Amino acid sequence: MPISPMYVGQTGLPAVFIVVDDTDTPINLTGATLFVLTISDPVRQVRRSGAGTFTLTNPTAGQVTYAWNAADTAIVGQYTLALSFFFESTNVVCDPIQWTVSDL
Repeated sequence: MPISPMYVGQTGLPAVFIVVDDTDTPINLTGATLFVLTISDPVRQVRRSGAGTFTLTNPTAGQVTYAWNAADTAIVGQYTLALSFFFESTNVVCDPIQWTVSDL
């Protein structure tokens, strides 16, 4: 399911992420903690953490769900999203995703 574009103030359906390794095999996320969605704005040179919440919806299949918060979509712009989490004593940062917030 695509997550872009979203509109100012929209929370909509949660975003579903499947975390995979370099061979596109899902990573078992059992025991993963401290999930963070970093929202980067390259134009304004600002980074912030998403205000929504994460749920490990199917950890053995690498699936985590992010419930958006209206603060995530408060400002129109082109962003880069990066999912990170703590797993087996390592901070893991996933490949970035391009994301757009538009006016209605």
